[in-house]
Amino acid sequence: MPMREKLRSPVGRRNQCGFSLVEVMVSMTILAILLMIIAQMIGMTQKTWSRSNARIAQFREVRFAFDLITKNLTQATVGSYLMDERETPGDPTSPVTKYIRKSDLQFICGEASKLVPNGGGETSGHAVFFQAPLGVIGDPANAGLSSLLCARGYFVQYGSDEGFRPDFINSITAKNRFRVMEYSPYAESNSIYSAPDGKWFEDAGTAMKSNENSDTRGLTRPIADNIILLLFSPRFKNDTDDDGNVSIAPKFGFDSTKVANAGTTEYPTDQGSQHLLPPLIRVVMVAIDEQTADRLELANQLEGLVSDSGAAFESAAALDRDLGALEDSLRSKRVNYRVFSTTIALNDNN
Repeated sequence: MPMREKLRSPVGRRNQCGFSLVEVMVSMTILAILLMIIAQMIGMTQKTWSRSNARIAQFREVRFAFDLITKNLTQATVGSYLMDERETPGDPTSPVTKYIRKSDLQFICGEASKLVPNGGGETSGHAVFFQAPLGVIGDPANAGLSSLLCARGYFVQYGSDEGFRPDFINSITAKNRFRVMEYSPYAESNSIYSAPDGKWFEDAGTAMKSNENSDTRGLTRPIADNIILLLFSPRFKNDTDDDGNVSIAPKFGFDSTKVANAGTTEYPTDQGSQHLLPPLIRVVMVAIDEQTADRLELANQLEGLVSDSGAAFESAAALDRDLGALEDSLRSKRVNYRVFSTTIALNDNN
């Protein structure tokens, strides 16, 4: 019996052994480190997903604005026609000496700060104003008249969003952003036939006020935020070289009511390109995402984002070079951006 008890005792002691305090503490430390690593990975994944989702949603809005601008531009018209000139003006029986081109409409693009006086120095890039048979009406009695002539204009403006928000969120701090704006009066409000050239869009850029309603509001509305630059470059169909392609508007400005490009191969008459649309127009839009815009606004760097880049955008032949300079500047400031660019045909001349 004593012999058996002596043999059992070592086994009993081994069954009663457990983890020491040091082993438990080491295990808990390793587990805590693993949990911290997993939590950081989940947090980084969630942050990356949120940023990507916000960027996709933001640029989806920009794509909509870009498509809207280009779609409406393809419908632009000046409705040119020929008018005879006679030896004796006012005498319908007098012989016709020549025919000249006439139009009651206007297509104009150029520097936004000059074309949008109500925008002042808060604009960025270019603006375009034109007429198109869009049929957007305000009076239900005109329903079905889908080809009524409407005035349209597009430009980028920097400012607060107070005038565009409903009253119930006015307690939220206003956000200053670059926005692409659409000048969009109803067909019934089109003053192209009653106002002098360049005066029919003089209300463009007028800020909305909180006490305005759909009938009394300004005629300009935002269609997308965080568009820092909008450019329009009229061009020829014959684009054998860059200089010839942009010589119709070497400094981007084009006005269908003015005599320009007269005596050229493309426009050999004395009127040149007067009362005609440019054959092609290149549209360029540069957008940033909301998180980047918010960061730059807090640092007071948003308003000067384009002007501080050194890109002048004064010569159509240097457009791509200036765009490259702007992109280099945006990358150096860690700005998430996207450039949209296309060239569309304006077929009203055919």
